[in-house]
Amino acid sequence: STTELAERVMETAQELGFAPTVKPLNEAIGDPALGTDGLLLVLSATYNGCPPANAGDFVNFCGAAIERHERPVDARFAVLGCGHSDWADTFQAIPTLLDESLEKLGGHRLLDLHTADSKKAPEEDFVAWTAKLWPALAAAAGIKLSQRAGSAASRPPLAIPEVSVVPAEEEGHLSETPLVLPFQRDGEWVLAKVAEKSELTPNDPDGTSTVCLALEAAVHPSGDAPLRYAAGDHLMVMAENAPALVATLLKRMGLDSSTLVTFPRGFSANGANGGGGGGGGGGG
Repeated sequence: STTELAERVMETAQELGFAPTVKPLNEAIGDPALGTDGLLLVLSATYNGCPPANAGDFVNFCGAAIERHERPVDARFAVLGCGHSDWADTFQAIPTLLDESLEKLGGHRLLDLHTADSKKAPEEDFVAWTAKLWPALAAAAGIKLSQRAGSAASRPPLAIPEVSVVPAEEEGHLSETPLVLPFQRDGEWVLAKVAEKSELTPNDPDGTSTVCLALEAAVHPSGDAPLRYAAGDHLMVMAENAPALVATLLKRMGLDSSTLVTFPRGFSANGANGGGGGGGGGGG
């Protein structure tokens, strides 16, 4: 997703000595940093021609400021647009709008708009963008990169996370507490089990896989009404970890599979601490 890409950019920026702040675009409205000679990276997608939920207010803010002939932005900026070219009519609509709007509002374009197409090679698109991004940022900040940004050699080795074992007297309380995953905290996500899976294009000449998933009945988080699909809804499939890998990690950590543990605040599954999130991925 676009959020994951933003977090990867933040991690590399930290490795290179920058002090990045990651936030949804809506939270950037009124941020004094927009009006300074700073560096602004925008990663966004389009949902059926509309901005992501956490960027809609910012898009409206830009439009209103342009109509008033205001120029509240002085930062140097670069935009990465994420999308899927099958939605040809709206492909990259919002990233293009943001790129043009930031310039009209007084921003200074650091790089031309770069696009990532989920239909083709989005990871390669992202890597190509960052390959141009880090030298451009270093030049703009007046610093010299001493290491290859984002390379395996420049990243610290992944460490086994330090966890705290839950005391036996607290296990009963925690086991009765519903597990809330990070992406559920906005109250708009629900958990549902996959009841059936079928391949819709088994003989596609391009090797493209289109899968149909049937989900067990789920209830909308706002009440007892059945959960219904609407245009723009997204599905996240949480795969089960390989049992052998789980057993190996438990052995390395000296833990039993039935032991309850807690992770330190700010722990990231990608091996980096800190961070934030901005923008969702996918769409046209």
